[in-house]
Amino acid sequence: MDRKKIGITIAASIFCLLMICYFGIAFYFDQVFCPNTTINGIDVSMQKVSDVQKVLEENQDNYHLRVVTIEGDSELLLGSTFDFNYIFDGVAELKKREMGWQWPVKLFAHTDYIFEPDWEYNHAKLKAEISKLNCLTQEMTAPTNASIVIDEYSFSLQKETLGNTLEVEPTKAIIAQAVEAGERKIDLVAANCYEKPTITLESKEIRDVLNEVDKLCQA
Repeated sequence: MDRKKIGITIAASIFCLLMICYFGIAFYFDQVFCPNTTINGIDVSMQKVSDVQKVLEENQDNYHLRVVTIEGDSELLLGSTFDFNYIFDGVAELKKREMGWQWPVKLFAHTDYIFEPDWEYNHAKLKAEISKLNCLTQEMTAPTNASIVIDEYSFSLQKETLGNTLEVEPTKAIIAQAVEAGERKIDLVAANCYEKPTITLESKEIRDVLNEVDKLCQA
C-alpha cells in the first residue's frame, strides 16, 4: 500500500472517529442541558429535564393571592388551601429547542432561558376559600347618595359616602379570574367590585338644585 492510500486511510479513520465522537456527544447533550445554560437564573448545565424540573420546583415561591380592600386592609388566599401546584412540563420543550447537535457552539456560548410554569388547582376548593374571605362575610356598610339638606334659614351639602358593600358574586368571579391568571395581587377598588353611590356632588340632580337655589338667591 503506497503512502497516498495510507494517508487517505488514516484521514478517513480520523474523520470517522471524529464523527463518532461528535454524534456520541450530541446524543449525550440531547439528554442533558448544555454547559453554560441557566433557567430563570438557575444553573442547569449538564442536568436532565427531570432534575431541572425538581430544581425549579424547589426554587418556586408558594402561590398566594393578596386581596386588597377599600379600607386598605389585605387578605391572603394561600394556594396550599386549594391545591395550587405549578407544572414544569414546559422544561422538556426548552430542551428540544436547545438541539444537542449544536453542542460545539454551546460550549463557548451562554444561554439564559426565562421560563414561566403552568399551574393547576382545585376549582371547588378555591370557590370555598373565596367564600370565607372576611371582606365577603363581614357586615357591610352600604354607600349613601349625596344630598342637599335644607332647613328654615340655610342649606348644606351632604357628600356621598362609599361604604364597603361588595357586589358579592361578581367579586367572587373576579377573584377567581385573578387566580386563573396567576396574579399575585388584586385591588377590589381598582377592579370595581364595590357598590357605588348613584348620586354624587357632581351629579346632574345636585347641580340642578344648586342652580335653582342660586337663582332664588339672586332674585
